[in-house]
Amino acid sequence: MKTDKLGNIIKLTKGKKHLETDDNSAIRYLQIEDLNGNAANKYTYETGVLVNTDDIIIAWDGANAGKVGTGLTGIIGSTLARMVINQEFAYTKFLYWFLNSKFDLIKSQRTGATIPHISNSALRNLSVPLPPLETQKKIAAILDKADELRQNDKKILEKYDQLAQSVFQEMFGDPEKNEKKWPLNRLDQLCKKITDGTHQSPKFKNEGIPFLFVSNIQNNSINYDTNKYISEEEYLTLTKSTPIEVGDLLLTIVGSIGNPAIVTNPKRFCFQRHIAHLKPNKELINIYFLHAVLQTQFVKRQIYILARGVAQKTLNLKELKSIEIIYPPLHEQNKFENIIHQIGIQRHLSEISMNKSHDLFQSLLQRAFKGELG
Repeated sequence: MKTDKLGNIIKLTKGKKHLETDDNSAIRYLQIEDLNGNAANKYTYETGVLVNTDDIIIAWDGANAGKVGTGLTGIIGSTLARMVINQEFAYTKFLYWFLNSKFDLIKSQRTGATIPHISNSALRNLSVPLPPLETQKKIAAILDKADELRQNDKKILEKYDQLAQSVFQEMFGDPEKNEKKWPLNRLDQLCKKITDGTHQSPKFKNEGIPFLFVSNIQNNSINYDTNKYISEEEYLTLTKSTPIEVGDLLLTIVGSIGNPAIVTNPKRFCFQRHIAHLKPNKELINIYFLHAVLQTQFVKRQIYILARGVAQKTLNLKELKSIEIIYPPLHEQNKFENIIHQIGIQRHLSEISMNKSHDLFQSLLQRAFKGELG
């Protein structure tokens, strides 16, 4: 199969920072968040690097450097770059999926210690497979369809999450208004202990007990994927006073604050001090109710008021303990858990389907650029 360097089939231009305006009749101002497809639109009157739907946008700086997007129009910001593609050689969506498949490689070649940047030379030297344009379009169509399948499965999972929130609202009302006149209780009245992760600097190993960070608390659950580990001995020392047990709850308290996650897996792990550790009194509160109420605007508003810092928000343990939540009878909380479990069973089946569609997509993505889909 014919190949060429990426730099020979694109024209690359970096964006720059612009002044924003509230006037939505101005031109759209694109930033990294827009590559995720869920950012609120921003606008600018200024002129700059304009992209259209046939261009590819790549995040050039920051944690997401290497992420790509296409199908967008507007002026790009300073953390983005535009790729104008020579359409005689490459079809936009084909090249977009190729760059997706090379994200880990592009990420590994980034430069800069504090703020990572794309390596211009490494990016331009990427070897791109270039089958005939009709073959490229065919491959892109297959990948588009596979991606649509996994995105649909993802949306179904989101619907189950919304259903759980609706059940909470139906049973307990809006805690902000508290129409049902539930009493209020502080967290420290309902938990046996509220502490945080280790304040010591762990001696990291290449393998052993996983050590987790704030970034491991995702979508209100625990992601155990990490490249940081500690020894068995250090784990026992760090968790001796407060063992981590199934039925405990973790809550992020520095940076991305207020994200709760229930410990449902007996897997052993340890975590940094930017994560709080709550041991609920099971005779007083149901952990699934606590997990749900911590996600309400009523609690998030309290966290916002109590948190300190500008660049990096921090909620200390004293403030966390003072947070109030509605407190319906325990038997009502237990009913909520039963319903959540039923939703969880169906959600798990959808999650299996999503994982299969994700695996299918990744398999097709890898095969596509080995010439196995042409």
